[in-house]
Amino acid sequence: MLAPITLIEENKMKLRFDTYTKSLNAATETYHDIMSTQKCDDLNLQYNEYNSCYNLMGSIGNESVEYVAGLLNDGNWNEDPSEL
Repeated sequence: MLAPITLIEENKMKLRFDTYTKSLNAATETYHDIMSTQKCDDLNLQYNEYNSCYNLMGSIGNESVEYVAGLLNDGNWNEDPSEL
């Protein structure tokens, strides 16, 4: 007899994002907003000297996609740093 399968937190879908901004204010505010309100195990904010911009990356659960997308849709962010 097979044991029942239990869905656990690790089996939920995660969305990986990696985006850039030239605005220090946008970078720090967005980082703080995500860290304080959403579950994100690997959120990382770095300064990219080559492109002179800030790189925000991490993974979020599917329940946080709309919230994080709203933060990154303010005109300060782009997936391609050359288009900033």
